Amino acid sequence: MRTCAGCGERAAQDSMQRLGVTPQGGLEWRRIGGRGSYLHSEGACAERFVASRKMVLGLRVRVSRAVREALLSTAPKSSRRG
Repeated sequence: MRTCAGCGERAAQDSMQRLGVTPQGGLEWRRIGGRGSYLHSEGACAERFVASRKMVLGLRVRVSRAVREALLSTAPKSSRRG
């Protein structure tokens, strides 16, 4: 079980997309060594994630709105279920 960084609800790990912090301080939709966080594929969760100003707990870093918006422009089209 993992907690969504957008809505805060808990769900199975395979029903969400994983975010990782790059060495340059950006975010990517993949497993990167070290800290990570999860986000539902639904648009509402993505919008909450972008609008949030708080620290992403799983990543333990503050991520600017610009970095969050850039991440969402590269969002996977569907979840990894199946």
